[in-house]
Amino acid sequence: VEFTLYQPPVYNHQEAKSDTSALDSHRNPAGRTGIKGRGALKSLGPNHIVDPVITTEGGVLEFLALWEQTEGCWKFPGGYVDDSRNTDNAWVETTVVTVHLQWHEVSSKIAMCPYQKEALRLVAQLHHINF
Repeated sequence: VEFTLYQPPVYNHQEAKSDTSALDSHRNPAGRTGIKGRGALKSLGPNHIVDPVITTEGGVLEFLALWEQTEGCWKFPGGYVDDSRNTDNAWVETTVVTVHLQWHEVSSKIAMCPYQKEALRLVAQLHHINF
């Protein structure tokens, strides 16, 4: 399974104006950060992300989280976020989506549509699991 990290450039008509004009039309709603431009973010203005909260129940309600090494805390994939990448003209806005799933063991015996079953087989192969 190949998960490419390529992110093609995004053309934004507003950014085709002069640098000053483009920056003036995008202002961080939380106020100034002291850093101009888009910084480490993809585009000026809001940079939307989705934070899924994936849960399962097996006697105890559990959720899927990632360890954020730099901040030393667990995070799940979510409105305006006080993110270190925010600048005066570009900021992160996130939406939290909760999904409660019924978990299944990865197996070739599960009844799934063929193309999804093939994707599952490739994921199992990626994790060195017999399918």
